[in-house]
Amino acid sequence: MFASVEITRWEDLICLGPLMPSWIFRGQSSDQWVLQTSLERGATTGGMPPFQWNERERWILRQFQRRAHLLVSAAPADSQLLEWLALLQHHGGPTRLLDFTQSLYVATFFAVEAAVSNAAIWCIDRQYLDSLNFRHPANESIDDANRRYIALVEDIISGGGSTAGIIHVAPDRLNERMAIQKGVFVFPKDVSQSFMTNLAAVTTSDIGERHLDTAHRLSYDQFTRVLNTPAAPIVAKLILPKWLHNYGIHQLASMNIDPTSLFPGLGGFARSLNRLLRMPSRASIRAR
Repeated sequence: MFASVEITRWEDLICLGPLMPSWIFRGQSSDQWVLQTSLERGATTGGMPPFQWNERERWILRQFQRRAHLLVSAAPADSQLLEWLALLQHHGGPTRLLDFTQSLYVATFFAVEAAVSNAAIWCIDRQYLDSLNFRHPANESIDDANRRYIALVEDIISGGGSTAGIIHVAPDRLNERMAIQKGVFVFPKDVSQSFMTNLAAVTTSDIGERHLDTAHRLSYDQFTRVLNTPAAPIVAKLILPKWLHNYGIHQLASMNIDPTSLFPGLGGFARSLNRLLRMPSRASIRAR
């Protein structure tokens, strides 16, 4: 099931974190945006037909591998395809990886930091994905499970195809930003189809371009009642009204979630000063 939930009180959002320990999150600046990878977005904008995306992904990755060693002191081995994709993603190149985080609050920051309208946090039940992609041996460690995901992802990349679906995975070696932001990637199995089509394959909903029309609209109370039960949604979108954002930015800063902590260095500190232009008045967050 795919659910849409409007958050009308900041305190409700804060309370959700402990209720969703097995979920992963992605913040987006508009609740009208679908989920889309940089590879899909670039290919669509460039007019490339989907049946060519798979070959073009491998060609882009190979060109990056041929040159990156000139600028990277410790490049991954050629066989470590996920690490190569992560490196390409980190430096702004087009990949099929989509950034998520294990922290609801980090995702909230990315949702509201630059939003000019209602923002959204997309949530995916990671435990459900585990049950779809593998039968885990008893007492398997999280690290061992992730290595199996890495092997599966690299097999899909090198093999050139798979049925639609998604996998959550993290490279063995995290860069500084990914480690600080509790980052994890969501990997669409079939790169020749949109991310939303791959996402729809793991739910019972047709989550497509008209995703708002297919969502089960739940109140906050309804959502919290079904969490961690068999009736829980697999994918949820939390809608954050624009009038909640200013207060949220200041509250996140008090939790040490702001650009200074998420982007170490002078650039992160300079970016954090934008908060000084936001009015923090609590009066603006009364439920409407």
